[in-house]
Amino acid sequence: RKTDQTNLCLGLHSIPRHHPYYYALRILNAALGSGMSSRLFSVLREEQGLAYDVHSSVIFHRDCGALVVSAGVDPGKAEDALQVILEQLFDLINGISEEELHRAKQLTTGRLLLSMEDTYSSIQSIGGQHLITGKTETPAAITQDLLDVTLSQIRDLASSFITKDNICLSIVGPHKQSSKFDIILKG
Repeated sequence: RKTDQTNLCLGLHSIPRHHPYYYALRILNAALGSGMSSRLFSVLREEQGLAYDVHSSVIFHRDCGALVVSAGVDPGKAEDALQVILEQLFDLINGISEEELHRAKQLTTGRLLLSMEDTYSSIQSIGGQHLITGKTETPAAITQDLLDVTLSQIRDLASSFITKDNICLSIVGPHKQSSKFDIILKG
C-alpha cells in the first residue's frame, strides 16, 4: 500500500503558564505558524510548495510547556520540509519584524475576542486559567498583555529554548530509515 503523505511533528520544551513571557510565546507562535500570514505557511506552503498543511501551537501547564510544529508533506519532500522548518525556527532567535509582530498581535487578540463569543470557549478559558494559575483575567486584560509584547521579548524568549538539543521529532510516513532526518536535526 502506498502512503502519499508524511506527517512531521517537532516539539520543543518551552515555558509554563505562569512564566513572565507567556504572552510573548503566544505572539511568537502566531508569527511562526498560526494562520496564513505566518512564516511557516508562507515559506513552506506558498513559496516552496513543501507542505500540504503546516502550523504551530503552544501547550501550557503549571510546570512546563511546549511549542509544537506539525506538517503534512509529500514523502519525497519530507527532508527538505524539515530543513526549512528548522531554519524558520532558528531564525526566530534573530527576532521577527515589526510587521510580523503587528500581524501576530492582531491575529491573537482577534481570535481571543472571537472565542469569547462562544459560551463553551469562555467557560473553558476561565476554568483553565483558574486551575493553572488560581486566578482569572478578563479578555480586556489578556488583550492588553498580548498587545504589550515587545520585539526584544520575542528574541529573548526564542534564544532561551530554541536549541538543537531541545528538539524532538516524530515522523509518520513511508520512511525506512531515520538517519537522514537525524543528520538534518544535528545539522
